[in-house]
Amino acid sequence: MEISTIYKKYKIVSFLEMHMYRVAGVALYICQNAKEKVLTDNIVSACLLHDMGNILKFDFTIFPEVFEPEGIPYWQKVRVEFAEKYGEDEHNATLAIAKEIGVSEKTYEYILSIGFSKIAETFASADLGKYISTYADMRVSPYGVVSMEERLAEGHKRYENSKRIFVNKEFFKENKACLCEMEKSIFSKTSLTPESITSEVIHPLLDDLKKFKIV
Repeated sequence: MEISTIYKKYKIVSFLEMHMYRVAGVALYICQNAKEKVLTDNIVSACLLHDMGNILKFDFTIFPEVFEPEGIPYWQKVRVEFAEKYGEDEHNATLAIAKEIGVSEKTYEYILSIGFSKIAETFASADLGKYISTYADMRVSPYGVVSMEERLAEGHKRYENSKRIFVNKEFFKENKACLCEMEKSIFSKTSLTPESITSEVIHPLLDDLKKFKIV
C-alpha cells in the first residue's frame, strides 16, 4: 500500500506527514550513497511509519495553526479515536498500526529502533540499517532538516519542562555520545558528510516518497 493512502486512512495530520517524509528523505539519501549494501526499502518504510501514533502526545495549544484547515476540535476527536483503539502511549500505537498494515519483520525491527530513548541499545546493535533509521529522525526538526546538534537542542528545549527523558541530564549525555558515534560510523560507510544533508538536497525526493509502497 502506498504511504499516502496509509496516511489518509489513519488520519495523519499534514505537518506530521511532512516530518515523516523528511525523515524518510534523509534516510533514503544516505542509503543511496552508502558504500555497502543496506535494506533501503525497509529503512525508508520504517521512517515513513515511525511517528504514526504521535497524535496521542500532541499539545493542541502550541502552534494551533498547524491543525488547520480541519481545526483543533476535529483533531481532538481523532486523538480520542486513537486512544480508544490503541491506548494512550504513542509508541505502542505506532507499533500496533505497523502490525495492522502488515509490515515485514525487518521493517518492524527498524521502527522499534527509532527514538532517542533507544539510542544506546541501537548503538550497541552495530546494525547500519538501525543506525540510519535512528539518525535520520535525529536530523529533522519540526521545521526541516537541521544538524544533529540543532535537533538535540530543539528536542531538549521542547521537553525540558516535561517528565520525558530529556529531564535526565546524565541519560541525555550518554545517549548523545552514542548518537555522535553512530553518526561517525554512518558517514564512514557513505560518500557523504553530515553537512551535505540539507533540506534543499532532500526536497526533490519527497514527491516520489508519497508514492512509496511500504514493505
